[in-house]
Amino acid sequence: GGGGGGGGGGGGGGGDWGGAPLPLLGYARSTEIAAYALSVSLAVAWFVVSLGEGAQDVTFYWVMQDVFGLSLCVLFLSTVRLPSLRVACYLLLAAFLYDIFFVFLTPLIFEKSVMIHVATGGDGPTTDPQVCEKYPSTDGCRVPNPLPMLFSIPRINDYRGGSSLLGLGDIVLPGLLMSLARRIDLSDTIKGRKDRSKPPYFPVLCCCYALGLMMANVGVIVMEQGQPALMYLVPMTLGGFFWVARRRGEVREVFLGKDVIWEEGRGGGQ
Repeated sequence: GGGGGGGGGGGGGGGDWGGAPLPLLGYARSTEIAAYALSVSLAVAWFVVSLGEGAQDVTFYWVMQDVFGLSLCVLFLSTVRLPSLRVACYLLLAAFLYDIFFVFLTPLIFEKSVMIHVATGGDGPTTDPQVCEKYPSTDGCRVPNPLPMLFSIPRINDYRGGSSLLGLGDIVLPGLLMSLARRIDLSDTIKGRKDRSKPPYFPVLCCCYALGLMMANVGVIVMEQGQPALMYLVPMTLGGFFWVARRRGEVREVFLGKDVIWEEGRGGGQ
């Protein structure tokens, strides 16, 4: 009778389809096993493709790289959360200086930008540009595959090849601040503190992030070299946060740690 009840309970799980014990992982549902097998297969296939020359031009390669990067960003932002604007200031200002140093100051020491060199996988074309324009497959006309820890979209109709790049840190670090802004907005709504006459944090920060990213792209075009995106994103997002806090009259409160939700149905402050 007890076994029949257990079987009925398992059948009522809805689409679970049983499971099996796995070494080191313990019991796993069949859906988890299928998802794990699919993810490992895609990762192995991506790695095999990445070993080939000109992999950045293969659609599967850069699309899966961006999917992996997006998944990592979502996992990070759903796990790590900032308690206050003060911590965000320390973190983002340190990243701001770090980005500027490795893009603009390392050429004075090492004769090349360390961050750009590492992110792009090495130097660009070494052959005469006129030759590359006619014969783009010639040795010295192709650029190496970029570092996989970034978002990559291949340039279209560019004989030099290469990709437009955006580091995961340029998304994750401002994303921590935007996550804090979203939690503050949700907390105010849940606790009845929302004032429609005052601007919300999250929509303003989304606009600030978009403007900062646009400024970074303009900088690439004007200066004809890669730009440290955080040099534009940090002032825009932090500035936007302080502007909203000032308009709402709670700069000190959010700087030290406002009472915000941490998990669904649970609140907390610093």
